[in-house]
Amino acid sequence: MKALCVTCALAVAMMVIAGWAMAQEVEQKGAPVSEKTAPASAPVAAAREMQGTTCPVLGGTIDKKYNYTYKGTIYYFCCSACMSKFKADPEKYIEKMSPQK
Repeated sequence: MKALCVTCALAVAMMVIAGWAMAQEVEQKGAPVSEKTAPASAPVAAAREMQGTTCPVLGGTIDKKYNYTYKGTIYYFCCSACMSKFKADPEKYIEKMSPQK
Protein backbone atom coordinates (compact mmCIF):
# COMPACT_ATOMS: atom_id res chain seq x y z
CA MET A 1 0.00 0.00 0.00
CA LYS A 2 2.83 2.36 0.89
CA ALA A 3 4.55 1.66 -2.45
CA LEU A 4 1.32 2.46 -4.30
CA CYS A 5 1.00 5.82 -2.53
CA VAL A 6 4.62 6.68 -3.33
CA THR A 7 4.12 5.70 -6.98
CA CYS A 8 0.97 7.85 -7.24
CA ALA A 9 2.73 10.81 -5.62
CA LEU A 10 5.62 10.51 -8.05
CA ALA A 11 3.24 10.31 -11.02
CA VAL A 12 1.43 13.48 -9.89
CA ALA A 13 4.73 15.28 -9.35
CA MET A 14 5.90 14.32 -12.85
CA MET A 15 2.66 15.63 -14.39
CA VAL A 16 2.99 18.93 -12.51
CA ILE A 17 6.60 19.33 -13.64
CA ALA A 18 5.67 18.50 -17.25
CA GLY A 19 2.87 21.09 -17.18
CA TRP A 20 5.19 23.72 -15.76
CA ALA A 21 7.81 22.95 -18.43
CA MET A 22 5.22 23.32 -21.19
CA ALA A 23 4.05 26.64 -19.74
CA GLN A 24 7.64 27.90 -19.67
CA GLU A 25 8.12 26.89 -23.31
CA VAL A 26 4.95 28.71 -24.35
CA GLU A 27 6.03 31.82 -22.42
CA GLN A 28 9.46 31.81 -24.06
CA LYS A 29 8.05 31.41 -27.56
CA GLY A 30 5.19 33.87 -27.08
CA ALA A 31 2.46 31.51 -28.25
CA PRO A 32 1.91 27.83 -28.85
CA VAL A 33 3.08 26.60 -32.23
CA SER A 34 -0.52 25.90 -33.25
CA GLU A 35 -1.36 29.61 -32.86
CA LYS A 36 1.69 30.79 -34.82
CA THR A 37 1.61 28.36 -37.73
CA ALA A 38 -1.02 28.60 -40.43
CA PRO A 39 -1.99 25.47 -42.31
CA ALA A 40 0.00 24.96 -45.52
CA SER A 41 -3.14 25.37 -47.63
CA ALA A 42 -4.15 28.71 -46.06
CA PRO A 43 -3.00 31.86 -47.86
CA VAL A 44 -0.58 33.85 -45.74
CA ALA A 45 -1.20 37.58 -45.72
CA ALA A 46 1.62 39.94 -44.83
CA ALA A 47 1.07 41.27 -41.32
CA ARG A 48 2.00 44.82 -40.44
CA GLU A 49 3.64 45.79 -37.17
CA MET A 50 2.08 48.02 -34.54
CA GLN A 51 3.23 51.62 -34.31
CA GLY A 52 5.36 52.63 -31.33
CA THR A 53 7.82 50.96 -29.02
CA THR A 54 5.82 50.77 -25.80
CA CYS A 55 3.62 47.95 -24.54
CA PRO A 56 -0.07 48.68 -25.29
CA VAL A 57 -1.07 47.26 -21.89
CA LEU A 58 1.37 48.69 -19.31
CA GLY A 59 3.40 51.10 -21.41
CA GLY A 60 6.76 49.43 -20.73
CA THR A 61 9.49 48.84 -23.30
CA ILE A 62 8.43 46.08 -25.68
CA ASP A 63 10.25 42.78 -26.09
CA LYS A 64 9.56 41.38 -29.56
CA LYS A 65 9.55 37.79 -28.30
CA TYR A 66 6.15 38.60 -26.76
CA ASN A 67 3.96 39.14 -29.78
CA TYR A 68 0.44 38.46 -30.93
CA THR A 69 -1.09 38.99 -34.36
CA TYR A 70 -4.61 40.40 -34.30
CA LYS A 71 -6.54 41.34 -37.44
CA GLY A 72 -3.37 41.47 -39.55
CA THR A 73 -1.30 43.58 -37.15
CA ILE A 74 1.52 42.27 -34.97
CA TYR A 75 1.36 43.71 -31.46
CA TYR A 76 4.39 43.53 -29.13
CA PHE A 77 4.38 43.47 -25.33
CA CYS A 78 6.77 43.85 -22.41
CA CYS A 79 5.87 40.46 -20.90
CA SER A 80 3.65 37.41 -21.29
CA ALA A 81 1.15 38.71 -18.73
CA CYS A 82 0.47 41.81 -20.84
CA MET A 83 0.12 39.66 -23.93
CA SER A 84 -2.50 37.54 -22.13
CA LYS A 85 -4.43 40.62 -21.03
CA PHE A 86 -4.40 41.94 -24.60
CA LYS A 87 -5.65 38.62 -25.99
CA ALA A 88 -8.60 38.72 -23.59
CA ASP A 89 -9.82 42.11 -24.89
CA PRO A 90 -7.73 43.42 -27.83
CA GLU A 91 -10.13 46.21 -28.80
CA LYS A 92 -9.83 47.78 -25.34
CA TYR A 93 -6.08 48.25 -25.76
CA ILE A 94 -6.16 49.11 -29.47
CA GLU A 95 -8.57 51.93 -28.70
CA LYS A 96 -6.11 53.33 -26.13
CA MET A 97 -3.33 53.21 -28.74
CA SER A 98 -5.31 55.19 -31.32
CA PRO A 99 -4.28 58.83 -31.67
CA GLN A 100 -6.75 61.28 -30.16
CA LYS A 101 -8.94 62.99 -32.75
